[in-house]
Amino acid sequence: MYDGARNLWLCKDEPWNSKPRFDSASLKVTPFFNCETRVSYFRPIASVNDAQGRKKMEALRFLRTHVASGWKYSVFVALCALPVVASVLEKFTRRRWVFMDADAVICAAQAVAAGYSPYAEGVACPGLAPAPFVYAPQIAHALAPLVDALGALEARNLYLCALLLPTTLFLIWFALFRANPDLPRHYRWLAFAALSPMTFVCANIGIVMHGSVLASLLLFRQRWPFVLVVLICTYIKPTFMGYFVVLLMENRPLGACMRRFVFACVAGVSTVLLTIHGAGESRAAWRQALNGVAIEAQPGLGLFARLSWLGIDTGSPAALGIGLIFIAAMIMAGVVIARTGNRSEDHRLILGMGVAVLCNPRLMDYDMVLLVPYAALLGQSIGGLRGRILRFNLSWGLVLPLAAGALAYLFHVNPYQRTHVAMFAFSVLTLIIGWRLWQANGVARTAVRAYIDRLRTVPLKVPIRFQRKA
Repeated sequence: MYDGARNLWLCKDEPWNSKPRFDSASLKVTPFFNCETRVSYFRPIASVNDAQGRKKMEALRFLRTHVASGWKYSVFVALCALPVVASVLEKFTRRRWVFMDADAVICAAQAVAAGYSPYAEGVACPGLAPAPFVYAPQIAHALAPLVDALGALEARNLYLCALLLPTTLFLIWFALFRANPDLPRHYRWLAFAALSPMTFVCANIGIVMHGSVLASLLLFRQRWPFVLVVLICTYIKPTFMGYFVVLLMENRPLGACMRRFVFACVAGVSTVLLTIHGAGESRAAWRQALNGVAIEAQPGLGLFARLSWLGIDTGSPAALGIGLIFIAAMIMAGVVIARTGNRSEDHRLILGMGVAVLCNPRLMDYDMVLLVPYAALLGQSIGGLRGRILRFNLSWGLVLPLAAGALAYLFHVNPYQRTHVAMFAFSVLTLIIGWRLWQANGVARTAVRAYIDRLRTVPLKVPIRFQRKA
């Protein structure tokens, strides 16, 4: 079996923490160990021979060879950052529509302070350009006193300077600049090129919530602060309950992870029911706003968008069934990737947060920042797959769509939707890598089967009054 984190092969009877038998720092060879003869071999993985016998490099080896450092790497980073930075600057210099999501919440709170419904149309909000308000009504009621005391513009400026800007910088630091030598920096910048400018100019509260969840994972070793933060975010946005997937990726026995995950999900569902119950008389207006905007008009960049392209109504039972199957498959693939190889705690954290974001059927622009390190982790995991041709195809299958997005922006190829293509590529690669690692990882299969057998052998405690007499 393959230990992707240390780039070495282990036998079934060897523990994951056994000492390496090879110096695997070089990308030219990967060690292979014959478990029957106990003899070490080396086989090339960095290139594949084409029909003419010429060497064809894998994507990461190509980037590290030709765009390693110096002015070439600087040009590479500039080309990757150009689509996002230039688009954001264009939004501000040409006075395009910006901060619309923050304006929506502040305008709704202002309407509540004036005695109107937060979903009322035609309410004047001077100085604001709000998008439709789709949150629960109690969010607007909670912010109404603050907005009424400070004023709409002052409240928005306070939110932008005190919350949004620091959180955005924190997420960018984690995605691009946090030291992690196991995550290829080339993949990070390529994934950054796939982000939409709306990620940074919509001023959605989701940015602050993503940063809060990430901070709870980095600052605390215990998981109760993380669960508490996710429950608070779930009260505002129910899709944040997907972050409980992180509990399944931890370096714990599978049974313990499952119990923690189930208990957290029960608390999350209770929080969602509390949100619905707290809507009160505005529940019908809230449901109408959700159906008209969040589901029909703005399906996002995830599964709902792909179903819309196929002509499937995102609110239909078919879409619900497809969504449940997709989410289950993504979670299982993420668990397999996390339990294959000696994954570090940071890798498990990045993997769990990335899978949680991709499982959101209405994936939006402001949800995408944490997919930057996740894409790099996918690229690193490709090196742990068996089959040189498969690794070659998957590595370039990750790099080419991302690079094409940067080039499409540079040459004004408008029909190429780089963000949609990238989200689809990340989902497909997650499923493929998870499936291939499942096939190659006998330890994970054995652990899952043992856990299922233990569940089957647990005696069912039947109440006395229902027991059949002998």
